[in-house]
Amino acid sequence: MLQFVYLELGANLLGQERIQPGGQGPEEGSTSGVSTVNSVKSQKTADSVDNKYWKEYRDQMGALKMENMKLLQELIESQKSYQTLLQQALEEQRVQVNTLTHLCENINRRSIRQESGYEKLSFYFYIPA
Repeated sequence: MLQFVYLELGANLLGQERIQPGGQGPEEGSTSGVSTVNSVKSQKTADSVDNKYWKEYRDQMGALKMENMKLLQELIESQKSYQTLLQQALEEQRVQVNTLTHLCENINRRSIRQESGYEKLSFYFYIPA
């Protein structure tokens, strides 16, 4: 539709006759001498169509920007949640490492006591480690 208006406008400005679809010559009623009033009307129609499309474009861009901002906020919230979960997992892992470290130290102490014979005495006399 828009392309047709531009072609017609261009033909009118050049003083050409409009060709019917199928190439059957000039359209009935068209003349090669188009008045200035018709040219101005055609230009206003083309400008109106341009403005309509620009408005649609701006509206669509505005809607897309709003949607992008919403998605960005969701992404930020999910990243914050992920960060919290990651911090919790790291803290749990630190606790587990500390627990295992203490357990290994206790096993090591018992092993050393057992080798030195100290374990037998601590069995009869409870000595906390």
